[in-house]
Amino acid sequence: MKKNSTVEGTIYIVISSLIFMISGYGINVWLGRVLGPASYGVYGIVISLMATINLIQTVGLPHAISKYVSEDDERSDAILKSGLVLQIFSTIVICILYFVFAYPASVLLNDVSLSKYIRLSAFIFPAYGIYALYSGFYNGMRNFKKQALVNIIYSVVKAILIVALAYYFHLTGVIVGFIIAPIVTLFTGLYLPKNFNVRFPYKKLILFSLPLIGLAFFSNLQQTIDLFFIKSLLNSDISSGFYTANQNIARIQYLVFGALATVLFPIISKNQSDKETDKSKLLISQTFKILLILLSIGTLILSTTSKQILELLYSKSYVSAYESLSILIIGFAFLSVFAVFANILSAMGNPAKALYLSILGVVLSSVLCFSLIPVFGINGAAISTTISSAVLMLSSIYFVFKEFKISVPIYSVSKISIAALLTYAVSVFIHFPVLLTPLFYIILFSIYFLILVIFKEITPNDLVQLQLKVPVLNKFRRVDVKYEA
Repeated sequence: MKKNSTVEGTIYIVISSLIFMISGYGINVWLGRVLGPASYGVYGIVISLMATINLIQTVGLPHAISKYVSEDDERSDAILKSGLVLQIFSTIVICILYFVFAYPASVLLNDVSLSKYIRLSAFIFPAYGIYALYSGFYNGMRNFKKQALVNIIYSVVKAILIVALAYYFHLTGVIVGFIIAPIVTLFTGLYLPKNFNVRFPYKKLILFSLPLIGLAFFSNLQQTIDLFFIKSLLNSDISSGFYTANQNIARIQYLVFGALATVLFPIISKNQSDKETDKSKLLISQTFKILLILLSIGTLILSTTSKQILELLYSKSYVSAYESLSILIIGFAFLSVFAVFANILSAMGNPAKALYLSILGVVLSSVLCFSLIPVFGINGAAISTTISSAVLMLSSIYFVFKEFKISVPIYSVSKISIAALLTYAVSVFIHFPVLLTPLFYIILFSIYFLILVIFKEITPNDLVQLQLKVPVLNKFRRVDVKYEA
């Protein structure tokens, strides 16, 4: 099975993540406009609840498969076989439990009418769990191209099915679309082990998966628990709809940088297995700089234009929620950094540490939501998520930097911060029509990167090195350059 280089793999995963994001946002924007804030709020609650459980299947065994396959690809068939047995069994159990507890969950959310939708969404888990396992398998084999292809097929099929079925069957059709999409995808990405007599120790997979499952559950709960508190404490579908729209916009950066975390996991895991600490240290330092450069400006620009982006994507019906969006965007930037560093902690063999941090974040967010939402409404929910996410981000960076003895590049951080603030100042004084908001973003990003070039945080040598490493860019070079893929 063909393996891809780090840079090439990142490109494939980023492309698939962008398609996933575009299709997901296309679905959400279309539903938000068609359903209106109230019905869209019901959709947001049901899908967020389903996604919380869904991520258990995505990050548990699939990450364990990715780790052990990346360390010993000669036993890849045995590892895949054992993973399939465990995943099929666990997804069936999850499906049954989720169906049984649908009514109690709807009572806690203060709306028993949700139970019928929650029960139907239980049937998403079996096929999606197997699809997620194969994504982890291709990731561990470092066949990022195949992983990306399977994920792209899933994204496109899901979008087509949901839009078509929702048109005729409304929210029920949306859930049915989620059920069918992974089934269709499996026909395009199914690789069966060649030798069914071999197996990998189940215990080893389970022991590594359990902390990751906990991490997935609590990490996703950190993203959605504020919405559940809004539904329960305010009992308002409209407020839930506003906040669902805010979450989908704020989550853009989280999804993009999730691709980076996906590629880092098997690479750092392999480096640690081979005792190549220096390689991991350099990779983490570079990752930190990339996160700082992109997130600082992205967060400031999105936060400044929250009113425009709500109107552009969801219509004027949602604009009144712009203040909470401005705050929530900052919170999800913190969560994006935490997601990357939590993956690094897991790849280092410390998934339990990342799990404990996630639990801390959920507890802190819950206490803050319970205190602030009755007073400040959905703004209080956004403040709660932002504060708790900041704690998680700083803690995860501290543990990783301490482990690898990495010093924070104060001088570089200062220059990047100044560049972001200068660009932010420009954004405050320049106003574009709503329809030209994307053009406004391009102009601001151009100004920002120009300042970074002037500050020598981005140099021509960086661009040359990138061109040498990325096969796609080399096609446009007149002089042939030899490189290792």
